[in-house]
Amino acid sequence: MNIEGIASQLTALFIATCMRCITRDENIFPDPENFIPERFDEMAEHKPLSPKDIIFGVGRRVCPGQFLAEASIFLVMASMLATMDITKARNEDGHEIEPEVVRGPALVCQLRPFKCSIKPRSNHTIELINSAVMFSHE
Repeated sequence: MNIEGIASQLTALFIATCMRCITRDENIFPDPENFIPERFDEMAEHKPLSPKDIIFGVGRRVCPGQFLAEASIFLVMASMLATMDITKARNEDGHEIEPEVVRGPALVCQLRPFKCSIKPRSNHTIELINSAVMFSHE
């Protein structure tokens, strides 16, 4: 539920707070509030932190749905790649529309919305999609 952007602001604040807590764990980063780049020289010998720790949390607050989320995303993506042809969209003249590549100032890159063509490869694929839609409405 989003009431005039309040929910998204609270979500962003929550995520920022979690990130701050995870990246300032004194067991992993001694004296985390001070800029000491030499601390990472020792850490190069150890296993690096996984980005999943930041996404799903760590310790007793770890997301209990982590494995379900990963498996669901994998199944959806594998199913789409196996049954659909995904190509660039075409304009009125039949020419491919090239997605615009824009670099932003953020550390995390985001793909801007773009048009594409997603078509089922066979009639069997259409039947599978229709049955899944019917099943979800029951």
